[in-house]
Amino acid sequence: MSQSKMKKAIQMFLIIILSLPLMSGSEQEPQLRILNKLVKIIESQEVIETVITFQHHQDKNCTLKDWNSREIPILRTTELSSFEVRRFLSKYMLALVCIDGDFDNTLLNALAKILANLRQQRIILWTQRKPTKKFLADISEQASKFRFLQLLVVSMGHHSKGVLSFYRLHPFPSARFIKVKNNLTIKSHVFPDPIFNYKGLSAIVKIYHSDFTVPIKTNTGFFPIASGEDMEIVEFSRRYNLDLKLYNENVSDHFDIQLTPRFIREDDILAQSDFVKATSAASLLVVVPCSNDRSLKDFLRNLDLQTWLLYLLPVYGTFVVVESLVLVMTYRMTGQTFRLTNLNPLLNLRAFRAILGLPFPELHRTSLSLRQLSLAITIFGFIFSNCFSCKLSAILTKPLPRPQVTNFEELRASGLTTITDLYAHSFIENNIDPKFFNQVIPKFLIIKPVDRIKFILSLNDSYSYIIYSKNWPYYQKVLGSMGKINHCTSKDLIIVPNLPRMYVLQSNSIFKRMLSIFLAYVQEAGLTPYWNRGILQVLMRTLKLKDERNMVTGPNPLTLQQLKYLWHLLAIGYGIAIAAFLVEIFLRKLRAVRRQEPPV
Repeated sequence: MSQSKMKKAIQMFLIIILSLPLMSGSEQEPQLRILNKLVKIIESQEVIETVITFQHHQDKNCTLKDWNSREIPILRTTELSSFEVRRFLSKYMLALVCIDGDFDNTLLNALAKILANLRQQRIILWTQRKPTKKFLADISEQASKFRFLQLLVVSMGHHSKGVLSFYRLHPFPSARFIKVKNNLTIKSHVFPDPIFNYKGLSAIVKIYHSDFTVPIKTNTGFFPIASGEDMEIVEFSRRYNLDLKLYNENVSDHFDIQLTPRFIREDDILAQSDFVKATSAASLLVVVPCSNDRSLKDFLRNLDLQTWLLYLLPVYGTFVVVESLVLVMTYRMTGQTFRLTNLNPLLNLRAFRAILGLPFPELHRTSLSLRQLSLAITIFGFIFSNCFSCKLSAILTKPLPRPQVTNFEELRASGLTTITDLYAHSFIENNIDPKFFNQVIPKFLIIKPVDRIKFILSLNDSYSYIIYSKNWPYYQKVLGSMGKINHCTSKDLIIVPNLPRMYVLQSNSIFKRMLSIFLAYVQEAGLTPYWNRGILQVLMRTLKLKDERNMVTGPNPLTLQQLKYLWHLLAIGYGIAIAAFLVEIFLRKLRAVRRQEPPV
């Protein structure tokens, strides 16, 4: 009897032990349902491609370890892991952190390491305790230190029914948590309102070069800028209520933004891929003095002779064939003799005159069909000749500028000194080719950027210059308004093509995401070129450069020096005539020999 009671007691004990997981699961089930709903709300507001669950390796009671999602991949890790999420996962991610008071600093330090360059992503701190003011203050301090922006504390409060409270991080101007009074508002936006506002946050801005600056009014006063691109940062501060402070190296070596975009190195492109836009890319090229001489090659290229010939040859060939066919048939029907040689179609002067819009003689006894053919080609020639005359007049009176040298070999042979600035020089040597200036451009001069601008705008054509491709159109417009574009470039004078450029920001900068969005809008609207032209005009007035915009900038008078290529055309025409004369002599002799041959 005692054995049977002992057996029943053991059975009851085993049942209780086996039921413990089920009992605990029943307590955690409401929390998991709440978490599922919360994740779905977040995903409805912005897509989630990956979820990272993060907990302390000694935490055995974390609810997140029992949570799974059928739609979203989950990466589970602890503070002992050492990797960067950015190298493996998409930026559209959600981090779920199981946190307790004993593990705050350890977990957030480890989380900051694995979220390098992704710290502005969505983060939920899941806790079973009711947050105290000290707890929230400590988390706020850590969030400010690691630059977390989208942070939500979800407190379950040890309640079996999952009665919870939300504490949303408001990072600006100083990080603090505010309790969500009505949990139903979570359905509209889980994280802070997407209408972004830095609320007067101060940003330390460093100027790349301070030799020339223009004071621009901002939200809190005037701020100096050195180029039109720097206006992007000023407008960004106005749009998002940011207070710009000028960097002072005597106070601190920290700065948030450096003005004037810099090229991105190849080893840094991955980390900056979200910030870089295609419109921000630029080439590094050399502009050289323009040449006043016009060669035959330049004339034909500007005239686009190949395209004109593609239009003319079919018209000319069709006219010659149809005219010859009509003549042969007409003479045969009338019984008259007509001799068509092989050379007749090669040079039909009537066709040339009609195409060029000139009068041409009418053939003797022309038929109605030939007159209709002549009428058709006359109308075509009238329109074509006027279009061609306009094109030719434009080229002759306002010729396009051409570079004095067209490649780096000619640049070395010309003996021109190439002017560059210190940044472009160091970037080329450190990232393109350390021997570039020794082998490709051995004759160079390093000056300040403002001095280079002064040289270009003062119409100094004794030097060539290394500049950004995006800046060259602005120089051309300003120089054009002064009446002279004295520098040109060539496709074979590009040092490095289409490199991405961006402003220098601190690692994990809180400005990167919104600045990237803002720059995309500004560049699509075409505001940066407008600002650049305005800055150049201010620079010209400040440096007291000669403004020749009132000078006559109409068509330039022709000189014999500019028409030297016409002698080449005349020589080619004489050469073709002599060749045709020799061919005629040869054919006549050939026919004479055939007549003298005795019959077989």
